[in-house]
Amino acid sequence: MKKFALCLTVLVLLLTAFGCAGGYGTPDEFAPSGEFTEEPGEAPEESQENLPAAGQLTAGAWSDLDNWSLWLDLLTRGPNGQGEFAPAYAACQKGARFRFPVKVTRADRVLYEENGREILAPAADVEVKLLADGQEIFAARTDAAGRAFLFADEIANVQGFRVQAGSGNRTAEAEALPGEEIVLVLPAAEDREEVLDLCLIVDTTGSMGDEISYLKAELLSVIEGIQSRCPNAAIRLSMIFYRDTSDENTSYLLRAFDFSRNVTAQREILAVQGAGGGGDYPEAVEQALQEMLGLSWSPSATRVAVHLLDAPPHDKNLPAFFRAVEEAAALGVRLLPVVSSGAEKDVEYLMRNAAVYTGSQYVFLTDDSGIGGKHLAPSVGDYTVEYLNDLLVRVISDLHNGTRTPPAVRQA
Repeated sequence: MKKFALCLTVLVLLLTAFGCAGGYGTPDEFAPSGEFTEEPGEAPEESQENLPAAGQLTAGAWSDLDNWSLWLDLLTRGPNGQGEFAPAYAACQKGARFRFPVKVTRADRVLYEENGREILAPAADVEVKLLADGQEIFAARTDAAGRAFLFADEIANVQGFRVQAGSGNRTAEAEALPGEEIVLVLPAAEDREEVLDLCLIVDTTGSMGDEISYLKAELLSVIEGIQSRCPNAAIRLSMIFYRDTSDENTSYLLRAFDFSRNVTAQREILAVQGAGGGGDYPEAVEQALQEMLGLSWSPSATRVAVHLLDAPPHDKNLPAFFRAVEEAAALGVRLLPVVSSGAEKDVEYLMRNAAVYTGSQYVFLTDDSGIGGKHLAPSVGDYTVEYLNDLLVRVISDLHNGTRTPPAVRQA
């Protein structure tokens, strides 16, 4: 069965969890951007009774933002001055290299005192901008811990950098140097709403077949876990399914369904999805990301897009891919890739950049479960092998709560 069918099963389970939880108030209007009829000859969806048990797929997570020197070694240095990702960096003419870490707090709220010093609360979901010689070159939004990361492509010909945070009369700014953390204090900030917007972006081509049933089961477990660890959060779900412009035997390129709490409608839409297409390796990744940007994201919330994939965009579309990633950073969407079997190093490079630019982590399936095809060994340091459902619950909940939970020990 195709990988897409697996991802859809995960989504069905996710939605079932939503339906059991309840308590979300009046359902939103469900806003599909296209038709969603089943295609002739495509694999039928599995019933929930036939799904495998959750907690079988194994995965690892890696934060390049927490291991920046290794990332730079891969990107620009390494043995003989040639890092492992240096060819990809040169080919793309793009990559996260010059980093400006930012921490934003709010003077109107004190968390506690320590040694006679007030510890201020973080300012969450605040817009931050990097200016080079007075021109904006990168924008992001702070996470629940008040952190953000800004990036410049080049620094050699820039006379000076500045960072701005906030809006209106609630602003702060300072000079900035690459690599040095900038701490800004706003006079006040708006409270972030207790909303968690979760977008599921799924490559629905045939190569996603060896793990799809398991991924569906995992994602249902993920939603249940997030609801448990973020009990006050109103969770909204959207979905994007994509294939490729080169597919001649498929009826669609993108199917996008906007954020909703109407679980019944979501399940009906999932029930008619099928898998197909994907004759070549690259897919319409950048178009799926562009579609994601146009969804009705909450104006004040935690915004996460879980991206299940095993293939890169076409080379000619790499500039559009990076533009979409930077727009996601400006919108405050944390891109959380989940790289499946069959992916090659180009996918790893691009998805690690997507995670870095948006203040997130890189997630990759591993061979430890024995499920699916061969999984790419990532170029990372030591990491903990976790069950995928536990890992995603941990990472997404930490993004919403502003916490740093250690990986769960997987029972053999």
